[in-house]
Amino acid sequence: MYTSTDLSIIHDPYFTILQLSDECCELQSNNTKHCWYIDRSRKGILILYHKHHIEDPYHYQAAFLADSLQDCLLDIVNHDEYQLRGRKPVRFKPKETFFDYIVKAYQRI
Repeated sequence: MYTSTDLSIIHDPYFTILQLSDECCELQSNNTKHCWYIDRSRKGILILYHKHHIEDPYHYQAAFLADSLQDCLLDIVNHDEYQLRGRKPVRFKPKETFFDYIVKAYQRI
């Protein structure tokens, strides 16, 4: 089941929802257009899959296993920020990013 915080972040304009059910959550990042599939079918473990183009098949995102949807969403946003920097390391931290917004949203719970 999704919490109200999960749904507020999923429904943010940052993402386009491709599919949303109790078993899975499929999102597209509006920044990179990469697609993400969060498999929620296993009890207590979420598996994150990724693809660069909507017509491509999904692949594991570094065999990412998570305990919470927050971890998956943070990994997606972190990956987007890395891609948008041109795959370069962080030289300085911007004042506030969507990553920070997600962290703050889950701290209020």
